Amino acid sequence: MAPCCEGRLHLRPGGTIHAIGAGIVLAEIQQRSDTTFRLFDFGRHRELHEDDAVAASDAGPSQAQSAPRRLTDARRILVASPQFVLERVDFQANSQWALDANRETWMLVIEGKARIGHTDATVGDAIFIEADSAGIAIGLDGMSGLVAYPGPDPMVSLLQDCTGRATKSPDASTGTGSRKSGKIIEAQT
Repeated sequence: MAPCCEGRLHLRPGGTIHAIGAGIVLAEIQQRSDTTFRLFDFGRHRELHEDDAVAASDAGPSQAQSAPRRLTDARRILVASPQFVLERVDFQANSQWALDANRETWMLVIEGKARIGHTDATVGDAIFIEADSAGIAIGLDGMSGLVAYPGPDPMVSLLQDCTGRATKSPDASTGTGSRKSGKIIEAQT
């Protein structure tokens, strides 16, 4: 994943030659691997792997990326690929949530504060949850984060609002579908 400008994300699939420059906040979601092929390493003087990098690269055109899709009031699907799902979550201040991850899940705090399980989390903190449940207590200023887990399908029941506020999925608000359908409605952005 690499941002083109503040608040936007672009999928860069494995094999895509890319650079990471100063001032970029990058969420790199990848399969477990110790493989990195460097073509250039500005100022670091680490080993370069030009031949391997070229052999493993995909020089074809970029694939079209889907627009973000609203899952619930608090959740938006940014990427849903065979390898992983990446969501943006925006929690209201002083809300309470239950997280029920049935597979490995990462949450990266990008704004605000929360207590996730027994851990205080603030901007830049990443929390790993593996097939477990945790309560989430959102701080006074709310919290936004990125949530990643294995794909290809969004985990509809991953987060439940325990505050008592109405946070229904878009299809439930129109009366045209069931919350349990797993249907994702495209957000108007």
